[in-house]
Amino acid sequence: GGGEGGGGESNGGESDGGESDGGGAGFAIVPFGDFFNHSPSAAPSHAGYDAAAGEYVYYAGAALGAGEEVVVSYGCHDDAVLLACYGFVPPSNPHRRAPLALPLGEMPERRRRWLAEHQLAS
Repeated sequence: GGGEGGGGESNGGESDGGESDGGGAGFAIVPFGDFFNHSPSAAPSHAGYDAAAGEYVYYAGAALGAGEEVVVSYGCHDDAVLLACYGFVPPSNPHRRAPLALPLGEMPERRRRWLAEHQLAS
């Protein structure tokens, strides 16, 4: 398929705030919910418990063609979060970044300004 596989998905365990047996929002184990592959470019989808139907339902964020893979976005996560939470690192990730600890107080003012201008430091 076109998505990058993982061991979970962002909406599979959370309800949308619908009524549960306890009368409020809650969490649910959704069999097969973690079979959807991750794609950072997936159209925003919605999942939740449909109390009227008595089912947990996934709604695609865009029309799908015959044979097109159903994918969901696990969120805008860097590789470290995807690995720790979902057990995979995609070969291509638009949210790839590496945290860098810099001693800004010891840095020349012009470098601090440049970092701030490029939204790399506050």
